[in-house]
Amino acid sequence: VGPDHVDSFYYREQGVWYPDSLAHNLAWKGSGCSTDKAQHIPEGHFNPFGRIPDLSRVLTYTEKLPASAEMLQWTMPLPESVSPDRGNLGIAYIDQRPSWLSEPGFRDFGSLRAYPHIQLR
Repeated sequence: VGPDHVDSFYYREQGVWYPDSLAHNLAWKGSGCSTDKAQHIPEGHFNPFGRIPDLSRVLTYTEKLPASAEMLQWTMPLPESVSPDRGNLGIAYIDQRPSWLSEPGFRDFGSLRAYPHIQLR
């Protein structure tokens, strides 16, 4: 009738399935949850082990500050590649300090993720 194991099929004429030149991949349709949508996962099947775009990952998993602290949201994301001038942003944006935060407090908050000099750990 033919080979008795799937690894023994080499030609279409031997049976229903035979190994071809395509690489084996895992595909996942996703669950349709908000994380799938936030990651901009394409419709249809995708590789669940594939690399997620850096910006999409950072924006999805970075904590969102409350509306009263929205002007400080720039301090929260920490992308894979960070601009070397990020360490100076707390000083540069001092004029955007909310009234409820002291000037030293604003500079300290701005330096929490001020790579390459200091990082929140």
